Amino acid sequence: MSKVKNSKSGSGKSGRGRRDVIDDHEEVQASSILFGLAILTALIVAAAAWMGGSLSQLERRAGHMLDSAARSTGLAVQYISVEGVSDEMADELRFAALVEPGENMFRADPHLVRDRIEATGRVINVQVHRFWPDHILILADAVEPVALWRDPAQNETKWAVVDGLGRVMGMADDTQSGLVRVAGEGAQTAAPLLADALKEFPALSARLDQAQRISDERWDLKFDSGVTAQLPRDTSQGQAIRRLAFLDRDTDILDRPLRRIDMRHAEQVYLSPERPATASLQPDAG
Repeated sequence: MSKVKNSKSGSGKSGRGRRDVIDDHEEVQASSILFGLAILTALIVAAAAWMGGSLSQLERRAGHMLDSAARSTGLAVQYISVEGVSDEMADELRFAALVEPGENMFRADPHLVRDRIEATGRVINVQVHRFWPDHILILADAVEPVALWRDPAQNETKWAVVDGLGRVMGMADDTQSGLVRVAGEGAQTAAPLLADALKEFPALSARLDQAQRISDERWDLKFDSGVTAQLPRDTSQGQAIRRLAFLDRDTDILDRPLRRIDMRHAEQVYLSPERPATASLQPDAG
């Protein structure tokens, strides 16, 4: 009887160890079987031509014969494992893969299966591997909420949830208050990259009030102390965030009497004081 194996991975961490040892090269030890199937197909073609069969009939007959040959030689899908997501989502991905137990392993093209699963929009980092003679392994990460976004066109005070693909998932609730808050034109699509860069520095993220998108090419980070850090364009923002985190760790720069930290220039940081000093215009007495 055909079996479907369901790997319980919950949070998505259980599949990580296996990914490290999986090589992109699929071990196929069936060269002689492939040669035999090719000969069999050629015989079917010749027989159909001799019998005057149509091309469509020929294709159907060849397909049936190949499937039967695969099953008889043990090259049929018996196990479909899904790792990296919840059990419920694993069932959804298995259904989306359109691979049935007992199906010819050669028909279970990993590239096609991956495209079908990615088309669901529910997961990212999808990998599909065939382990001969009968095992299909699907690895994926669930798309999770990464940021809260306020639409400037709607002039709303409420925040919407943005997922790891930059899509709006719906309105936020109290359980999602810890996500990065972003605003401005194009902020929702750029939020995943910013959230990923901030993930490495939780102390910095905890003090971030809001990230304001500027000209849809960079961010201004507004912190709870009133300081605004101006980041460079997205291609360099990761390095700038790292520098800012180290500066705050070593100098408590976010708690200094500053109005702005300009980090838009490579290797240079410009500081603007909270209250710019003004020179007296009165002559000295005496």
